[in-house]
Amino acid sequence: MAWRNFFAVLLSDDDDYENMLHIHLLDAPGRLLDSASIGGPYTSGTFRAFEITASDAFSFEFFVDDLWTVTLFDAQRLRRPWPEALGVSRPEIGLYRHFSVDRSSRSP
Repeated sequence: MAWRNFFAVLLSDDDDYENMLHIHLLDAPGRLLDSASIGGPYTSGTFRAFEITASDAFSFEFFVDDLWTVTLFDAQRLRRPWPEALGVSRPEIGLYRHFSVDRSSRSP
């Protein structure tokens, strides 16, 4: 997905037993700015229902009844002092992020 001068790339492991979703934000020349993964050992999700929800955000389903929302930042921001949503991992601990990942449940 192209957004301003950035590209959000979503990749799946395509593994029936441990399917994780990887979110990467690249700048115009293709340099990696930020990454996050959704999933974990012995979990499997299916990517579906992708929707652009705002000029700087998109959402999708990955696990049953879970709605994930990614909000993109036009400049790096200090990362949250608390962990992101359960199931989200980052490759490294850093002080800054270029996007956030939030999780909500669709079940009543």
